[in-house]
Order: sequence, then C-alpha cells, then structure tokens
Amino acid sequence: MRSDNPGGSAVRSIVVAGGGTAGWLAAAYLNRALGPTVKITLVESEDVPPIGVGEATVPTLGTTMRFLGLEDRDWMPAVNATYKAAIRFVGWSKDVDAGGTRLSEYWHPFREGSEIYARPWADPYFGQIGDGIASIHYALARRLSGKATGLLADQLVPTLELCRRNLSPKNPADPTHDVRTAYHLDAVLLGQFLRELACGRGVERIVDHIVEVKRDPDSGNVTVLELRSGGRLEADLWIDCTGFRSLLLGKSLQEPFLSDSEHLLCDSAIALPTRHKENGGGIPPFTTATAMSAGWSWDIPLSHRRGCGYVYSQAFITPDEAEAELRRLVGDSAEGNEARRIAIRVGRYRRPWVNNVVALGLSAGFLEPLESTSIFLIEYGLANLVTFFPHSAESEAHATAFNREMNDVYEELRDFILMHYVLANRADTPFWKSAASDAVLTDSLAERLQLYGESLPLQDSRTFALFRGFSHMCILDGNGRAPAQPHPLFGLHGTNAGDQMLDDLAKRREACVTSMPTHAEVIEKIYRR
Repeated sequence: MRSDNPGGSAVRSIVVAGGGTAGWLAAAYLNRALGPTVKITLVESEDVPPIGVGEATVPTLGTTMRFLGLEDRDWMPAVNATYKAAIRFVGWSKDVDAGGTRLSEYWHPFREGSEIYARPWADPYFGQIGDGIASIHYALARRLSGKATGLLADQLVPTLELCRRNLSPKNPADPTHDVRTAYHLDAVLLGQFLRELACGRGVERIVDHIVEVKRDPDSGNVTVLELRSGGRLEADLWIDCTGFRSLLLGKSLQEPFLSDSEHLLCDSAIALPTRHKENGGGIPPFTTATAMSAGWSWDIPLSHRRGCGYVYSQAFITPDEAEAELRRLVGDSAEGNEARRIAIRVGRYRRPWVNNVVALGLSAGFLEPLESTSIFLIEYGLANLVTFFPHSAESEAHATAFNREMNDVYEELRDFILMHYVLANRADTPFWKSAASDAVLTDSLAERLQLYGESLPLQDSRTFALFRGFSHMCILDGNGRAPAQPHPLFGLHGTNAGDQMLDDLAKRREACVTSMPTHAEVIEKIYRR
C-alpha cells in the first residue's frame, strides 16, 4: 500500500463481496454511517450457502441495531430471536467447592455499568462503595468468612436466579429491574432481514459468482471482480465477506494466516437443529455450553426451536462419533433432523486491512463460539472501519490503526476463551488432558492468571475490553480458582459499609426476581406487536 496521499482518490464506491450475516451487516451498517454519497454494492453467489446457524451474541448487538434505527420489536420476530442474559457452563468443572456449596456447573452473566445500559444494577466489579473498593472483594470476603456460599456472582446480580427460573432479563412494560442482555437468533434469517433492510435503503444487490479477482500490478490494489455472467465490478474499497474462502484477502492478496491451533485444539463443528423440550418450563434466557468428550456442545434457545451443535477436535474423535455423541445428548428432540458438519480453522490473517481490501467475519479469522463473539467481531470491525475511514483508499495510516485495534481485540478474546480450557477442573478424557497440558498458554494469559492467583485487581486498568474483571472472576470462581483472599487494601478498611451494600443488593435482587415476567411471556408480547 502506498503512503497517505491527500490528493488521492476519495472513497466513493464500496463493493461487499459475499452475503450472509457479515456481508449484509456490513452493507447496512456502512450505508447508515456513510450516507448516499458513497455507493455500496453487494455481490453474493447462490452457489455458496451461508455458514450461519442458531447463534448467540453479546450485548453489543442491541447497540448496533439501534444504530441502524431498530428497536427489539422491529427485528427480533423476523429472526426468531430471544434474549440471552448469561452462559451456563455444564460439566466443565467437577464438583467445585464454592464456600461449602458443591457445584458441577457455573455461569457467566453479562456485567453492568456502561453508559448505554444505565440500569440500577451497578457494575458488580467496578461498582464501589465509599472507600473505593470494588464490591466483588466484599463478596469474596463474605464467602471466605463463612457468611455466604455458592458463586460470588449470586451475591452481586439477579441474573443467575432469573436464568434458573426462566424469567426474562427485560420487561418492556417496566424496565426498572432490567439486567444487561444479549440475543439468541437464527443467523441465516438475520442475514436475510439485513438484506431487505439494506436494499430498501439503497444498497445494490448483485446475485452472481466471482470467478476472478484482478489487481493492479504496481500498487497491488484490487481493481476488478470478474463475474460468471460476464459482468465486472469496480470499486474504491472492497469488503471481503466471503467466509472461510477469504477470496480477496487470503486468496488474492496472499496475506499470511496466523493459526492458533496450538492454543485452541478444536477444529470441527456439527450443527443440529433441535426441538424445544416438551416438558419445557418455558424458553431459557441463556446459552448452555456442555463439556463433551472431545470439546463442548452449544444449546441456543430460539423462539421456535433450539440451535444445538458440537465444537470438537478430530484428533480425539471422528465426525461420526461426534455426531453420535451429540445426538445422545439432545435425545429424541433432534430425531429426523439432519446434522451439518463444518470444518473450522482457528486463527486470523495477520492484517485484516491490506491495500484497499478490508476483511470482516470469517474472511478475517475465526474463534470458536464459546463466548458468542463471532457477530461481535463483525460489529467491532465495522465500528473501527468507520472510526478510521480514510479520505483515500490508499491511506496506510488508517489501515495500520484498524489492524492494531482488530488484532488487539482478537488476542483478548482468544485468551479469554483459552482460559476456560486452562482452568477446567477435569482431565477424564484424552481431549481434556491435552487441553490442560498440551495446549500452549499465551504469555498474556499466563501473566493475567498469575495476577488473579494472588488477588483480583482493585480496578481493571484496560481502556477497552469486551470481557473485564467481572467476567474473568466468573470463570475463575466457577472452576474453584477464585483468590484465597481479597485485595490487600481490603484489610485496611472496615467492612460495615460493604456488608450494608451486599445486604442492599440482596434486597434489590429479590425485588427484581419477584417482579420479572417469564421469558416466554415477554417474547410472545414482542412477537405480537
């Protein structure tokens, strides 16, 4: 890529290569952000089916949808969406002692405290009392003293009890007690919904197959996409959303791929649509991640069915064996449904923005969906592309800044996912033994685990992180690895104020749980509108 050139060609046309969730979210987002002065075209092939399955998200999707001008009622029914307040981890730890309570499962609820989600529930990690000590230290001290048992998060947020009772994390009629929530959705339907939205707002759709990517021999920039129909597409800026094929960034520009297979062992997945359980009890407002013999399974409750699957390593189980194990887990609720097998490659391209090509979604890289970050990485890429949008498609400075941000967040998420395996309190199969002993621990995660092994920091010093101290605490605590003592400053202050704060939180939790309708009731009301 050439250096910044203020006199270079301004970006007036963008072509998105590939549809699906990544492509159509990119088209809709950039159309909304850039307005009518930039022409946006999307080309997708009917020969390439979307990867999307029943999928879970993180809370940022609500913000993205509001940026597109949409409230929950405007889009959730179109994609069979439900709310998601937490992830339930089953079987990752064997009989962990949590202050006298024996646990074989744990939870990761979403943290509170951003300006976007200004709710009465203060962030349980950053939420402080008068002496500046975060509330989590008081919860830990109370449990260590024997005054409380169970998971630390149960002392701080109502989310876990809402999930156990299948109550809604949101109440549209009265948002007083709302907790932070994400979504479960059908990713194929989401792509279709965004397609209609984007095309209705002026994005041009071309249904054709890319047969050749042409580049300028001097600059290396992509200049033309040759189509099967004989058509040609030209653009100032190209968005590669061609999935694992990565036709522009990986195949044409030959950007190096950096594998993370030495850290994360799973290389395959099976997706299996499943009916809701007949004995039901309603629609769970949480994702379930169940440890399996060679990986883990997901169970994502949509409005009309469940999206289930198995992320596994073929080094420890064959695809046929993995499908049989998954079908045993879900039982007859998947009878008659065909499973889809998916090869995955964990890692990322060294630079997602090269020359005049920006890759998003699977074209840029992939992390297994243990913490539901796939759509988030598309959202974050789009937000950063707008943030660093160049005067000229030849701006090297903007690409450098974008690549730094995307690589940093990828590494943060990779470490957080790896932490689940490293801390898992089980070694009963060859996979889990290897995940604990053979998987390479990153230097950054090793440093963080050493820090947490001594005590939780008083504050989380990072300027941005999707999963901050509270999230790390949930994984540590669920695996029996919470610090054996609170922060050193805790002992220099009295505990009366902390006891009062925790008592007040307990009253608010009870008020929340007793006031919330069921998740199924709320979803039904949203769908009726």
